[in-house]
Amino acid sequence: MNQKSRPENQINKNNKTDQIKILAINGSPLRKNTYSALRKIEDNFPDIDFEIIGLNEINLKQCRGCYQCIRLGHQHCPNIDDRDILIEKMNIADGIIFSSPVYVNFISSLMKGFMERLAFYSHRPHFFDKYAMVLSTCGMFGADKANKYMEGIFTTFGCNVVSSAELTFSTESKEEKEKNWKNTKNAVSVLLSRIGSGKKNKPSTRQLINFHIFKEVSTIYPDQFTADYNFHKDLSDFYYDAEINPIKKILIQRSVKSMINKIR
Repeated sequence: MNQKSRPENQINKNNKTDQIKILAINGSPLRKNTYSALRKIEDNFPDIDFEIIGLNEINLKQCRGCYQCIRLGHQHCPNIDDRDILIEKMNIADGIIFSSPVYVNFISSLMKGFMERLAFYSHRPHFFDKYAMVLSTCGMFGADKANKYMEGIFTTFGCNVVSSAELTFSTESKEEKEKNWKNTKNAVSVLLSRIGSGKKNKPSTRQLINFHIFKEVSTIYPDQFTADYNFHKDLSDFYYDAEINPIKKILIQRSVKSMINKIR
């Protein structure tokens, strides 16, 4: 099947149900290096139910900054588009690959816009059962910074980001291609292994601080942050942080208290 006729960017594609499902979200506006890296994963892991969605090829409008999704709930977003269909695909996937080219030493505007449309998940983390991998492509450098940023954001959404691949497309040499594929293959193998084992990451300090900040703010201002309050009111603690080191917990509590005092 040639590239133009491939159905991966049709967002209503029906996936098979008897394989590990991997959803690859491509933040590139072009079908070049990032897309090629994802296609190589698909071609070399034929036992995976693999779907690529290009953010430039679906109807995903720009965030208006109205804050309705955070204050009242994501169902109050004024944009009517494919966002919820994409979220549902994320919900049914076993693993998600978030991928972006490096533009001006950062992720693409498409990937950033996607994050903005799902920003409410930083307040109300959701994807606790999802394993994720981040992948960035660059001409020379910046992929490590892009991946670190994506990992940080998608971790606050609840994702278990378990691997990353930084790929350089510069010389087109055999050595470069081999290195890129080795890094990609290793990252995908870790992702699949973690899906198979079911082992979750320990919650990061950033996850815990975010969780408790938004919980505390919603308790103080329940009328302004209604959706956050309804989400957090019955949660005494983060979903799987029962065995956190007591000293770390005290430090997190102090950090949260300091941050809350600055905004009150």
